[in-house]
Amino acid sequence: MFLLYLKNKCFSSVILIAMFKPLIILIFLLPFLSFGQTEVFLDENMNQIDKKTYNKKCKINIYYCKKDKTDTTIVNKLYYKYQFGKVSNEDFQILKTFFFKSTGIKFSPTSNIIIKYNDSLFGYKSTEEKRKIQYNKHLNRYNNSISNIRKKGKFPEFVPHTLKAYTKSHISFINRQKKCIELVNKNYNSNAIFLYQFDLDHNIMWPDLNWIQDKYGLFKQLFFKIPNFDGMLILKPDGNFFVSNTILSEKVFSILLNGDWSNIKQDWIKTKQKYIKKGFGLFKLESNFKRKNCF
Repeated sequence: MFLLYLKNKCFSSVILIAMFKPLIILIFLLPFLSFGQTEVFLDENMNQIDKKTYNKKCKINIYYCKKDKTDTTIVNKLYYKYQFGKVSNEDFQILKTFFFKSTGIKFSPTSNIIIKYNDSLFGYKSTEEKRKIQYNKHLNRYNNSISNIRKKGKFPEFVPHTLKAYTKSHISFINRQKKCIELVNKNYNSNAIFLYQFDLDHNIMWPDLNWIQDKYGLFKQLFFKIPNFDGMLILKPDGNFFVSNTILSEKVFSILLNGDWSNIKQDWIKTKQKYIKKGFGLFKLESNFKRKNCF
């Protein structure tokens, strides 16, 4: 079982695969490294595909595409932006035990579990460093001209950012998340868990929301696979789960927590099989959806 480590404090073979996934990718690419810079295209299952198929899939709403470059190889990798799956009953019980020991939350047999996953937690200092990197990227992109950048639109990196402004924004975020925790617990019989992989000076300032560290990156490798992306997982009592790496509309969020998944699964399958760029059915609603929402 892929979650035995959480129960027995030992590594199963699948856990080891998750831990050493970057090395496995490197071994996979070794045949290409001896012939100058080679471009490789990988699908969502790590299978090599041709460029035409890759580009076709990249345009579909349920996928995210990422390009990584080295001196010898360009790797184009497909990831699911949204994905369905299922864990066994045994693994589900192991997860609940792990979360109970970490948070003290008692889970009923009929409750959902919502996992809010942050790749990194940023404090004020690390936020400033991140903004400087983005600032320089925008300058390079627009020929080092701030006036050109302002013509293109408002970038948050060029808005004055003080410790007072950061504190106000963070308190607002925390209060919103606490209200969301109460909302899903009361209206959707759900418990919210907050996970993170890297802490970049955040908990020094804000030991809030009872964050649990994904110390070995196991949840990242198994569920939240897009590098440097945050995400959310909804785990139903029967073991079915849904992963999203973007903000969900209130309608979709409500269906996932309180409704039948058969229709939304069919929308996802049809989007995938028919190569529908903007998504089909409920997934079409997500393409242009912008607002602050829970998790």
